[in-house]
Amino acid sequence: MIDPVDRQIIELLEQDARQSNREVARQIGISESTVRSRLRKLQSAGAVCFTLLTDPESEGLNTRAFVRLLVRPSLVDSVIQNLVARDETAFVAAMMGRYNVIAFMLARDDVELRELVSDDIAILDGVLEIDVRKNVESFKYDPHLVRVMSNSPGH
Repeated sequence: MIDPVDRQIIELLEQDARQSNREVARQIGISESTVRSRLRKLQSAGAVCFTLLTDPESEGLNTRAFVRLLVRPSLVDSVIQNLVARDETAFVAAMMGRYNVIAFMLARDDVELRELVSDDIAILDGVLEIDVRKNVESFKYDPHLVRVMSNSPGH
């Protein structure tokens, strides 16, 4: 469970994850070893992780789309695993409702997106229907709200 001191450490690192444990400790008024041990505990529990975020546009990935799929229920896991393995996939989830799989895909341009969807995804066994929703403008993306995902199945 995250307590108020853990929350302070997390908030400071969300502002600047490159600051030292010593600097975090100084700002909160605790020892550097306390910060270090709490961070170790939070990482071990899967409550926090450290990663580097890049801007997809800096890599030439200027086209983004939500790809909703209606997949035969017995083949959902297979389709999800295929999407997870693709470099173009930023996010995949099983859904409830008309479409039972959703993916957020990145491509260099509209042509590459069309080819990805029609040549690679549409031919997957079990895919019955595809609905592509191109992202034309984003208004909010807060990486601090992204859930820390483990590498274990089902997470």
